[in-house]
Amino acid sequence: MFGYMIKRFAYSIFTLFVIITITFFLMHAIPGNVYNSEKNLPPAIVENIRAKYGLDKPLSEQYFTMLKNTLKLDFGISMKNRGRPVNDIITEHFPHSARLGIFSITLCLFIGIPLGILSALKKDKWQDRLAMIIATLGVSVPGFVVAVLTQYLLGVKLKWFPVIGDKTIYHLILPAIALSFLPISFIARLVRSSMVEVLEQDYIRTARAKGLSERVVIYKHALKNSIMPVVTYLGPLIAGVLTGSFVIESIFNIPGLGRYFVTSISNRDYTVTMGVTIFYAVFLVLMNFAVDVLYTVLDPRIKLKN
Repeated sequence: MFGYMIKRFAYSIFTLFVIITITFFLMHAIPGNVYNSEKNLPPAIVENIRAKYGLDKPLSEQYFTMLKNTLKLDFGISMKNRGRPVNDIITEHFPHSARLGIFSITLCLFIGIPLGILSALKKDKWQDRLAMIIATLGVSVPGFVVAVLTQYLLGVKLKWFPVIGDKTIYHLILPAIALSFLPISFIARLVRSSMVEVLEQDYIRTARAKGLSERVVIYKHALKNSIMPVVTYLGPLIAGVLTGSFVIESIFNIPGLGRYFVTSISNRDYTVTMGVTIFYAVFLVLMNFAVDVLYTVLDPRIKLKN
Protein backbone atom coordinates (compact mmCIF):
# COMPACT_ATOMS: atom_id res chain seq x y z
CA MET A 1 0.00 0.00 0.00
CA PHE A 2 2.75 2.46 0.98
CA GLY A 3 4.75 1.58 -2.11
CA TYR A 4 1.70 2.17 -4.29
CA MET A 5 1.11 5.57 -2.71
CA ILE A 6 4.72 6.63 -3.36
CA LYS A 7 4.47 5.46 -6.97
CA ARG A 8 1.13 7.20 -7.46
CA PHE A 9 2.51 10.38 -5.90
CA ALA A 10 5.38 10.39 -8.40
CA TYR A 11 2.97 9.91 -11.30
CA SER A 12 0.79 12.72 -9.95
CA ILE A 13 3.72 15.14 -9.76
CA PHE A 14 4.69 14.31 -13.33
CA THR A 15 1.08 14.75 -14.49
CA LEU A 16 0.85 18.14 -12.80
CA PHE A 17 4.16 19.18 -14.38
CA VAL A 18 2.90 18.26 -17.86
CA ILE A 19 -0.41 20.09 -17.32
CA ILE A 20 1.34 23.22 -16.04
CA THR A 21 3.83 23.22 -18.91
CA ILE A 22 1.24 22.72 -21.65
CA THR A 23 -1.09 25.36 -20.16
CA PHE A 24 1.73 27.91 -19.85
CA PHE A 25 2.92 27.64 -23.43
CA LEU A 26 -0.60 27.42 -24.85
CA MET A 27 -1.59 30.62 -23.07
CA HIS A 28 1.43 32.44 -24.45
CA ALA A 29 0.80 31.03 -27.93
CA ILE A 30 -2.70 32.53 -28.12
CA PRO A 31 -2.67 35.77 -30.13
CA GLY A 32 -3.10 38.94 -28.11
CA ASN A 33 -2.09 39.95 -24.60
CA VAL A 34 -3.42 41.38 -21.38
CA TYR A 35 -3.42 45.00 -22.55
CA ASN A 36 -5.04 44.41 -25.95
CA SER A 37 -8.43 45.52 -24.65
CA GLU A 38 -7.06 48.94 -23.75
CA LYS A 39 -7.39 51.35 -26.67
CA ASN A 40 -4.51 53.53 -27.88
CA LEU A 41 -2.19 52.94 -24.98
CA PRO A 42 1.10 54.82 -25.40
CA PRO A 43 4.09 52.52 -26.03
CA ALA A 44 5.74 53.66 -22.80
CA ILE A 45 2.73 52.50 -20.72
CA VAL A 46 2.65 49.19 -22.57
CA GLU A 47 6.32 48.63 -21.77
CA ASN A 48 5.71 49.50 -18.11
CA ILE A 49 2.89 46.94 -17.96
CA ARG A 50 5.08 44.29 -19.54
CA ALA A 51 7.92 45.05 -17.13
CA LYS A 52 5.59 45.03 -14.09
CA TYR A 53 4.36 41.51 -14.81
CA GLY A 54 7.63 40.19 -16.21
CA LEU A 55 6.25 39.85 -19.75
CA ASP A 56 9.33 41.60 -21.15
CA LYS A 57 11.57 38.73 -20.11
CA PRO A 58 12.36 35.73 -22.33
CA LEU A 59 9.62 33.09 -22.34
CA SER A 60 11.95 30.48 -20.84
CA GLU A 61 12.74 32.78 -17.90
CA GLN A 62 9.03 33.45 -17.37
CA TYR A 63 8.40 29.70 -17.37
CA PHE A 64 11.01 28.85 -14.74
CA THR A 65 9.92 31.79 -12.59
CA MET A 66 6.36 30.49 -12.74
CA LEU A 67 7.50 26.97 -11.73
CA LYS A 68 9.50 28.35 -8.80
CA ASN A 69 6.56 30.41 -7.56
CA THR A 70 4.21 27.45 -7.98
CA LEU A 71 6.40 25.35 -5.68
CA LYS A 72 5.88 28.08 -3.07
CA LEU A 73 2.10 28.03 -3.77
CA ASP A 74 2.36 31.62 -4.96
CA PHE A 75 0.31 32.06 -8.14
CA GLY A 76 1.16 35.74 -8.52
CA ILE A 77 -0.94 38.85 -9.05
CA SER A 78 -3.95 39.10 -11.36
CA MET A 79 -3.28 41.33 -14.36
CA LYS A 80 -6.91 42.39 -14.83
CA ASN A 81 -8.42 42.43 -11.33
CA ARG A 82 -6.77 45.50 -9.82
CA GLY A 83 -3.65 43.65 -8.83
CA ARG A 84 -5.42 41.13 -6.58
CA PRO A 85 -3.39 38.04 -5.61
CA VAL A 86 -4.58 34.95 -7.46
CA ASN A 87 -4.58 33.02 -4.17
CA ASP A 88 -7.15 35.50 -2.80
CA ILE A 89 -9.35 35.10 -5.89
CA ILE A 90 -9.35 31.31 -5.50
CA THR A 91 -9.98 31.54 -1.76
CA GLU A 92 -12.88 33.95 -2.22
CA HIS A 93 -14.66 32.37 -5.18
CA PHE A 94 -14.04 28.64 -4.76
CA PRO A 95 -16.52 28.33 -1.84
CA HIS A 96 -19.33 29.57 -4.13
CA SER A 97 -18.53 26.86 -6.68
CA ALA A 98 -18.03 24.27 -3.95
CA ARG A 99 -21.46 24.90 -2.36
CA LEU A 100 -23.16 24.53 -5.71
CA GLY A 101 -21.02 21.50 -6.53
CA ILE A 102 -21.77 19.66 -3.29
CA PHE A 103 -25.50 20.22 -3.73
CA SER A 104 -25.30 19.04 -7.36
CA ILE A 105 -23.34 15.90 -6.50
CA THR A 106 -25.88 15.08 -3.79
CA LEU A 107 -28.66 15.30 -6.37
CA CYS A 108 -26.64 13.15 -8.77
CA LEU A 109 -26.25 10.32 -6.27
CA PHE A 110 -29.72 10.44 -4.67
CA ILE A 111 -31.52 10.58 -8.02
CA GLY A 112 -29.19 8.88 -10.50
CA ILE A 113 -28.52 5.69 -8.52
CA PRO A 114 -32.17 4.92 -7.59
CA LEU A 115 -33.20 5.71 -11.18
CA GLY A 116 -30.65 3.21 -12.48
CA ILE A 117 -31.72 0.57 -9.96
CA LEU A 118 -35.39 0.99 -10.87
CA SER A 119 -34.56 0.73 -14.55
CA ALA A 120 -32.56 -2.48 -14.04
CA LEU A 121 -35.21 -4.13 -11.86
CA LYS A 122 -37.95 -3.23 -14.35
CA LYS A 123 -35.94 -4.13 -17.40
CA ASP A 124 -37.89 -3.79 -20.68
CA LYS A 125 -40.98 -2.54 -18.82
CA TRP A 126 -42.48 0.93 -19.01
CA GLN A 127 -40.53 2.10 -15.95
CA ASP A 128 -37.30 1.11 -17.67
CA ARG A 129 -38.25 2.85 -20.91
CA LEU A 130 -39.31 6.01 -19.06
CA ALA A 131 -36.10 6.10 -17.05
CA MET A 132 -33.98 5.67 -20.18
CA ILE A 133 -35.92 8.38 -22.00
CA ILE A 134 -35.12 10.73 -19.12
CA ALA A 135 -31.48 9.61 -19.19
CA THR A 136 -31.25 10.14 -22.94
CA LEU A 137 -32.70 13.63 -22.59
CA GLY A 138 -30.18 14.39 -19.90
CA VAL A 139 -27.29 13.38 -22.13
CA SER A 140 -28.70 15.13 -25.19
CA VAL A 141 -29.97 18.46 -23.84
CA PRO A 142 -27.20 21.00 -23.08
CA GLY A 143 -26.91 22.26 -19.54
CA PHE A 144 -27.54 25.89 -20.46
CA VAL A 145 -30.89 24.89 -22.04
CA VAL A 146 -31.92 23.12 -18.83
CA ALA A 147 -30.77 26.17 -16.87
CA VAL A 148 -32.82 28.63 -18.91
CA LEU A 149 -35.92 26.40 -18.91
CA THR A 150 -35.88 25.79 -15.17
CA GLN A 151 -35.13 29.44 -14.52
CA TYR A 152 -38.08 30.55 -16.64
CA LEU A 153 -40.64 27.89 -15.65
CA LEU A 154 -39.85 27.30 -11.96
CA GLY A 155 -38.44 30.71 -11.17
CA VAL A 156 -40.17 33.34 -13.31
CA LYS A 157 -43.54 31.75 -14.07
CA LEU A 158 -44.25 29.65 -10.98
CA LYS A 159 -42.05 31.72 -8.64
CA TRP A 160 -41.07 28.66 -6.65
CA PHE A 161 -37.35 29.43 -6.43
CA PRO A 162 -35.03 32.45 -6.73
CA VAL A 163 -33.48 32.78 -10.19
CA ILE A 164 -30.14 34.45 -9.38
CA GLY A 165 -27.51 34.31 -6.66
CA ASP A 166 -26.52 31.66 -4.11
CA LYS A 167 -27.33 33.26 -0.76
CA THR A 168 -29.50 30.41 0.56
CA ILE A 169 -30.16 26.75 -0.18
CA TYR A 170 -33.23 27.79 -2.17
CA HIS A 171 -31.06 29.87 -4.50
CA LEU A 172 -28.99 26.76 -5.26
CA ILE A 173 -31.85 24.48 -6.25
CA LEU A 174 -32.26 25.65 -9.86
CA PRO A 175 -28.54 25.87 -10.72
CA ALA A 176 -27.98 22.49 -9.04
CA ILE A 177 -30.71 20.91 -11.18
CA ALA A 178 -29.15 22.37 -14.33
CA LEU A 179 -25.63 21.33 -13.34
CA SER A 180 -26.59 17.79 -12.27
CA PHE A 181 -28.99 16.90 -15.10
CA LEU A 182 -26.28 15.37 -17.30
CA PRO A 183 -24.45 13.50 -14.48
CA ILE A 184 -27.77 12.12 -13.17
CA SER A 185 -28.53 10.69 -16.60
CA PHE A 186 -25.03 9.27 -16.99
CA ILE A 187 -25.03 7.68 -13.54
CA ALA A 188 -28.47 6.16 -14.15
CA ARG A 189 -27.26 4.55 -17.36
CA LEU A 190 -24.08 3.27 -15.68
CA VAL A 191 -26.00 1.74 -12.77
CA ARG A 192 -28.60 0.17 -15.04
CA SER A 193 -26.13 -1.50 -17.40
CA SER A 194 -23.95 -2.73 -14.55
CA MET A 195 -26.82 -3.99 -12.38
CA VAL A 196 -28.52 -5.81 -15.26
CA GLU A 197 -25.30 -7.79 -15.67
CA VAL A 198 -24.81 -8.36 -11.93
CA LEU A 199 -28.39 -9.60 -11.40
CA GLU A 200 -27.68 -12.46 -13.79
CA GLN A 201 -24.68 -13.71 -11.81
CA ASP A 202 -24.75 -17.01 -9.92
CA TYR A 203 -24.17 -15.49 -6.47
CA ILE A 204 -27.35 -13.41 -6.86
CA ARG A 205 -29.32 -16.55 -7.67
CA THR A 206 -27.74 -18.24 -4.64
CA ALA A 207 -28.67 -15.33 -2.37
CA ARG A 208 -32.27 -15.51 -3.53
CA ALA A 209 -32.31 -19.29 -3.14
CA LYS A 210 -31.23 -18.85 0.50
CA GLY A 211 -34.43 -16.93 1.09
CA LEU A 212 -32.89 -13.50 1.52
CA SER A 213 -35.30 -10.63 1.03
CA GLU A 214 -35.20 -8.83 -2.30
CA ARG A 215 -34.10 -5.63 -0.56
CA VAL A 216 -31.06 -7.38 0.94
CA VAL A 217 -30.22 -9.01 -2.39
CA ILE A 218 -30.39 -5.71 -4.25
CA TYR A 219 -28.77 -3.30 -1.82
CA LYS A 220 -26.27 -5.55 -0.04
CA HIS A 221 -25.13 -7.82 -2.86
CA ALA A 222 -26.05 -6.43 -6.26
CA LEU A 223 -25.61 -2.69 -5.72
CA LYS A 224 -22.21 -3.02 -4.09
CA ASN A 225 -20.78 -4.59 -7.23
CA SER A 226 -22.83 -2.44 -9.61
CA ILE A 227 -21.59 0.82 -8.16
CA MET A 228 -17.96 0.45 -9.32
CA PRO A 229 -18.42 2.24 -12.69
CA VAL A 230 -20.11 5.10 -10.85
CA VAL A 231 -17.15 5.38 -8.47
CA THR A 232 -14.84 5.67 -11.47
CA TYR A 233 -17.01 8.43 -12.91
CA LEU A 234 -17.24 10.30 -9.60
CA GLY A 235 -13.54 11.19 -9.48
CA PRO A 236 -13.42 13.64 -12.40
CA LEU A 237 -17.08 14.57 -11.84
CA ILE A 238 -16.46 15.82 -8.31
CA ALA A 239 -13.35 17.73 -9.36
CA GLY A 240 -15.16 19.33 -12.29
CA VAL A 241 -18.37 20.20 -10.47
CA LEU A 242 -16.73 21.56 -7.32
CA THR A 243 -14.43 23.89 -9.26
CA GLY A 244 -17.37 25.47 -11.05
CA SER A 245 -19.28 25.63 -14.29
CA PHE A 246 -18.86 28.87 -16.21
CA VAL A 247 -22.16 28.59 -18.09
CA ILE A 248 -24.35 27.74 -15.10
CA GLU A 249 -22.66 30.27 -12.85
CA SER A 250 -23.10 32.97 -15.48
CA ILE A 251 -26.80 32.24 -16.08
CA PHE A 252 -27.61 32.28 -12.36
CA ASN A 253 -25.15 35.08 -11.54
CA ILE A 254 -23.14 33.00 -9.08
CA PRO A 255 -19.67 34.47 -8.37
CA GLY A 256 -17.91 31.12 -8.62
CA LEU A 257 -14.44 30.13 -9.74
CA GLY A 258 -15.59 28.88 -13.13
CA ARG A 259 -16.56 32.37 -14.28
CA TYR A 260 -13.18 33.78 -13.30
CA PHE A 261 -11.35 30.98 -15.07
CA VAL A 262 -13.02 31.45 -18.46
CA THR A 263 -12.87 35.24 -18.18
CA SER A 264 -9.17 35.08 -17.40
CA ILE A 265 -8.53 33.16 -20.63
CA SER A 266 -10.38 35.71 -22.77
CA ASN A 267 -8.59 38.54 -20.95
CA ARG A 268 -5.18 36.83 -21.32
CA ASP A 269 -4.83 37.04 -17.56
CA TYR A 270 -1.98 34.52 -17.46
CA THR A 271 -1.56 34.35 -13.70
CA VAL A 272 -5.24 33.65 -12.95
CA THR A 273 -5.41 31.06 -15.73
CA MET A 274 -2.33 29.26 -14.44
CA GLY A 275 -3.42 29.44 -10.80
CA VAL A 276 -6.91 28.07 -11.39
CA THR A 277 -5.59 25.40 -13.79
CA ILE A 278 -3.10 24.18 -11.19
CA PHE A 279 -5.78 24.26 -8.50
CA TYR A 280 -8.14 22.24 -10.68
CA ALA A 281 -5.41 19.76 -11.67
CA VAL A 282 -4.44 19.12 -8.05
CA PHE A 283 -8.09 18.61 -7.17
CA LEU A 284 -8.53 16.14 -10.03
CA VAL A 285 -5.42 14.15 -9.07
CA LEU A 286 -6.60 13.92 -5.45
CA MET A 287 -10.08 12.77 -6.51
CA ASN A 288 -8.66 10.06 -8.77
CA PHE A 289 -6.45 8.83 -5.94
CA ALA A 290 -9.46 8.78 -3.60
CA VAL A 291 -11.34 6.70 -6.16
CA ASP A 292 -8.52 4.12 -6.22
CA VAL A 293 -8.64 3.82 -2.44
CA LEU A 294 -12.45 3.59 -2.46
CA TYR A 295 -12.19 0.61 -4.84
CA THR A 296 -10.50 -1.42 -2.09
CA VAL A 297 -13.23 -0.46 0.40
CA LEU A 298 -16.07 -1.51 -1.90
CA ASP A 299 -14.35 -4.63 -3.20
CA PRO A 300 -11.74 -6.28 -0.90
CA ARG A 301 -10.60 -8.41 -3.85
CA ILE A 302 -8.95 -5.31 -5.33
CA LYS A 303 -5.50 -4.70 -3.91
CA LEU A 304 -3.33 -1.62 -4.41
CA LYS A 305 -0.05 -3.12 -5.56
CA ASN A 306 3.29 -1.47 -6.24
